[in-house]
Amino acid sequence: MKTSVALRFWTEAETFNLIEYVSHFPCLYDSQNAQYKNVLIKTQAKAKIANPNEAFTKWQLLKTRYCHVVNDHVM
Repeated sequence: MKTSVALRFWTEAETFNLIEYVSHFPCLYDSQNAQYKNVLIKTQAKAKIANPNEAFTKWQLLKTRYCHVVNDHVM
């Protein structure tokens, strides 16, 4: 059975470090950013993240969870 990289245990410190690092690349999370839909720019930003596949998978998971929490509190 193949294990998803998102299932790897991330320490709290690793998670905060990832969030801090990704915050330097608003094209990955800010839909109002002019580069948000630019695939080339986003690919280049992802490539700058250490172990990009694992880190970006974790980032997508965090972003999805955050959006669910925000939407639950808005309704």
